[in-house]
Order: sequence, then C-alpha cells, then structure tokens
Amino acid sequence: MLKAIVCVDNKWAIGKDNDLLFNLKEDMRFFRLKTSEQIVFCGRKTLQSFPGSKPLANRSTICLCSEGYERKDCYCIHDFNQAVKLVTELAKTKDVYVIGGAMLYEAMMPYYDQIYVTRVDADGNGTVFFPSLDDQTEFILTNESFEIEENGYKYKFCTYERRFKNER
Repeated sequence: MLKAIVCVDNKWAIGKDNDLLFNLKEDMRFFRLKTSEQIVFCGRKTLQSFPGSKPLANRSTICLCSEGYERKDCYCIHDFNQAVKLVTELAKTKDVYVIGGAMLYEAMMPYYDQIYVTRVDADGNGTVFFPSLDDQTEFILTNESFEIEENGYKYKFCTYERRFKNER
C-alpha cells in the first residue's frame, strides 16, 4: 500500500525552517514502528534534515531530487512522474511511506491508500502544511488512539483511509 505518515498541529502545519514542530518520543517510536523495514519516499530537503543528512536506518529510501543530485546511500529519482510510477509499483508488494516534505505530501494526495497522522492539540506556528484531511471527502478517519500527553502536549494517532480504493 502507498501510505503517508505525518505529525500535524491544529492547523495541519508540519514544520518550520526545515524542521519538525514537535519532538515527541511516542510519535518518533510510532514512526519507527510503522516505517522500519519498509520503503520511504521523501524529497531532498527532508533527506538532508535527517541526522547527519543520512537515510534512516532499516529502511530503503527513495529521494525525489533535482537533476544532478546523486547519492550512493539511497535511490535518487529526478522526475516526479517516474517516481510516482516506481512507488505505486513497489506499493503493490510492500508498504511505501511518503515522509515529506510538504510539496511531496501534497503532490502524492491522489495516490495514498492510507495516511497515519499524529494530531497534536497545539499551534506549532508552522510555515509548511499538510493538506487538511478534515476538508477532504476522499479520506475517512478509521481509527483514533487514546490521547497521549507528553512534554506538555496532548496528541492522538489517527488513521485515515481512502474511501474508494485506488485502481493501479
């Protein structure tokens, strides 16, 4: 399946200054649990924001980046349409997670089967946003965890699924 995984504030903001809005231990654990041993798909800035600018351990990484940007530690692809073709084909046999940034999250909206959203009850003063699933008719909230409180923040893990399955 093709999935997204994201942490948002009350306004669906996801980041500011190429960084996450929140540092929540349980959210990071949830992210690791879901994406470990899977394929992650991200943009160049997201890849470079990881510790040491290195791909995350125990994941295969596909990076959408501009022509001329190459790395040996992940698969770089330079054309969005080719990337979509690749990840949708891979998603037939293994979970593929889109993990950012904002432009990639939005561009991939027509392709997601499922979206994992950590919803933080706060205003993180973000400058980049995930499309509000509250305003999307294509997705429905199918699961919501109990509320967690950490570092003064309250949040829930939510699962949204596409109402009608993509035919790929």
